[in-house]
Amino acid sequence: MAAFRCTLFFAMAVEVVSNTCPAIPTVPTTPDACQTKRTGWCASNAVSSEDVQCGTDEEYKAGAALTKSQTVADCCRKNTCSGNTADSNDVACPAGQKLIAASGTTEKSTTTDCCVDKTGYCTDNALATDNYACTGTGYVLFAHGATLTGNSDAACCGKTCSAWTEGQDGSKATDVCQTSEGKEIDSSKANGVLPESSKSSCCKPLYCCGSTSPVTCDANRMLETFARILAQGAGAAAVKEANCCTDIIKDRCSGNSLTADVACGTNQRNKGGAGTTVAVCCEDTCKGQVTCPTGKTNRGLLGLSQTTNLDEANCCSDNFVDKCTGNTDTSTDVTCNAGTKLRGLAMTTDVKDKSDTAKQAECCEVKTKYCTDNKVASENVDCSTCADKTDYTCTAKADATIYANDASKCASCCEQIANADIQGSTTGAHEAAALSSAALAAMGAIWLF
Repeated sequence: MAAFRCTLFFAMAVEVVSNTCPAIPTVPTTPDACQTKRTGWCASNAVSSEDVQCGTDEEYKAGAALTKSQTVADCCRKNTCSGNTADSNDVACPAGQKLIAASGTTEKSTTTDCCVDKTGYCTDNALATDNYACTGTGYVLFAHGATLTGNSDAACCGKTCSAWTEGQDGSKATDVCQTSEGKEIDSSKANGVLPESSKSSCCKPLYCCGSTSPVTCDANRMLETFARILAQGAGAAAVKEANCCTDIIKDRCSGNSLTADVACGTNQRNKGGAGTTVAVCCEDTCKGQVTCPTGKTNRGLLGLSQTTNLDEANCCSDNFVDKCTGNTDTSTDVTCNAGTKLRGLAMTTDVKDKSDTAKQAECCEVKTKYCTDNKVASENVDCSTCADKTDYTCTAKADATIYANDASKCASCCEQIANADIQGSTTGAHEAAALSSAALAAMGAIWLF
């Protein structure tokens, strides 16, 4: 199983850039796709001194960097007990207390105003006598008991995996891990505390190898390369020698299970089959035995067992020459002029003794309806004209090549980027606070077409 992580870069210093665009992915690279310096916003202006300064016990509102204003009322908000843009502005309640129910809307910043005593929790109540003590054999409090409400073993307690699997719940370890269904105890989770409903998490699949009781293969046999996968989820019946092991391949020129292939000499090839020596396993090839005349190409590591004789007739082939492309000597391939491309049958088109002008005519054809480099310049797509939203710039897609018709030009060749995403200068530390998670999510969703 692979884990994938997407990283989205937001740099807020420039609304749009003059003359030179920043060197980051998908940002415009031509002057006509760029506009003016970012100014007049709550935060993240090109000149940091233009950012609105919030007062004491205040911070930028969510999305302030996307708000076109220079007033404190539009750009700033009072800190609340919790849910502030900057986590450091949230109130941290002391042990035995919790945030009030309306903490997200209460404009206060002290524990006196924001916190109340905890009661009815498994642990960390204001009164120590209210904390629950587990009563069942082998039960211990959950590590996160301070966040759980209740006063029973079921609500507050569980057992370590080692307690569950050692039968302290009245059952045998084999029953807990369902060995009959291809599972066994996972010793790496011995100290994990789990409720009864999750005790099966203490177990892991039973494999041919790497298990408490791995399979032992018979003489001249070895575990399959995919033995761990073969037995997973197939039940204990599958974890046996017949399913987990395979015959050892040995004494072969190549493809042995435990030893390397026989190493042949320069310009020789390993012909396979039974054998353990160079004399038996290796043979000469065209490359080492035949010198081809001018105009022909050696067929390389073609061995004697693959042809009648190692001679010119069998080892040399005519050079591929005088074609538009695909020639043996690639330097003789035709390079099409700007605004044109190779024709579909270029590899079979003979251009022997043709002039450069004739080669262009026979090998190349006019490019049309490409995003760029068309023969007719007016067919090239100017992405700077494609933006259909205020404060957006349209830029060329990195992998775009062609479009079907004029109506699809922009969608096929370009993509829109919020001007606020275009980086032009380094932002100050306080500007980062203006990007709340809500603002980032909103910006991340705006990748149109």
